[in-house]
Amino acid sequence: MTRVAGLVLAAGAGRRMGTPKALLRDPDGTAWVARAVRALIGGGCDPVLVVVGAAGDEVAGLLPAGVGVVRAADWAEGMGASLRAGLRAVLAEVMEPGAAAVLVTLVDTPGVTAQVVARVAAAAMPSMLARAGYGGVPGHPVLLGRDHWPGAAAAARGDTGARSYLARRDVVLVECGDLGAGTDLDTPADLQAAYGGSVSTPPSLRHPALAPDHARAPRLRDATRLHEPARRVVLAALTTGPLDAAAHEAAVAQASAGAMVTFSGVVRDHDGGRAVTGIEYVAHPTAAAVLAEVVADVAARTDVEAIAVSHRIGPLTVGEAAIVVAVAGAHRQEAFAAAALLVDEVKHRLPVWKRQQFPDGTDEWVACP
Repeated sequence: MTRVAGLVLAAGAGRRMGTPKALLRDPDGTAWVARAVRALIGGGCDPVLVVVGAAGDEVAGLLPAGVGVVRAADWAEGMGASLRAGLRAVLAEVMEPGAAAVLVTLVDTPGVTAQVVARVAAAAMPSMLARAGYGGVPGHPVLLGRDHWPGAAAAARGDTGARSYLARRDVVLVECGDLGAGTDLDTPADLQAAYGGSVSTPPSLRHPALAPDHARAPRLRDATRLHEPARRVVLAALTTGPLDAAAHEAAVAQASAGAMVTFSGVVRDHDGGRAVTGIEYVAHPTAAAVLAEVVADVAARTDVEAIAVSHRIGPLTVGEAAIVVAVAGAHRQEAFAAAALLVDEVKHRLPVWKRQQFPDGTDEWVACP
């Protein structure tokens, strides 16, 4: 029988969720990390390893006996660091006798069942690259044949995981839509849609702006206010021109706002250990409508007075702002919370994809399906 190792990437802090997602629990009390492990074991993977980072000791304490724990010291870099650590550990763990492949899954895809794992694992051979598909849409788990481990580890940088490595190669899509679902749950809104709010979050780890019950919690009347928060959306725009942070701040300024928070996301000269010379953003035709929806949603969920955001599309050079957010609130806590939530929601939901350019003339798409 062909041996397939299993690898769960569970190191992230879950900033958009407000807690490490490995610690979330299904309605029946099963921790998400334990559920992911059981799917791999049930699908025939051996050994099974879990990469931990944020809240690593707590996550490790939720694992069944016999499951290996891999600690990614540089987990904050993103999924790439977790994948590198996991592949190194798999190589050391299964050297003798060797596994033909490793099946990589994420902790935040509760629709990945043991049946999905078994179907994808059936394609295992050292030269194979395969992944589950759901209605023709690529998803997890991803099968990396043993021949590809060094190359996939070398290419894993930032939040891209193995995406850039897979994009340059032939990958077999194994349809699994009849067995499960590949949707990843990243935000409290995702939880609400999938579970109706019945997933538990450790209260001590909740972020005040991003907790799963944030949108549903009743707002307490602020006795210092003369009026209810206006929650006005002043600007939600995609543009090819330069962004002016001062203009955004001026647009949301008003007498009722005691706090003004402005954020600029700027193109840096490096990513994942490589120098970057420039980037290009390409938007889906629906992007403008999605941006307006995201900003309206954040305004409705927070006690802001006014909110504005613009996102660049097209080519940008190092040092240029790719996104500018300005929030006016009565108090600093709500202004900071709303600004952080808006940036995270735009990053997660906006159908805009980034192409990074490198000094050697090569490029790489980031966050591109």
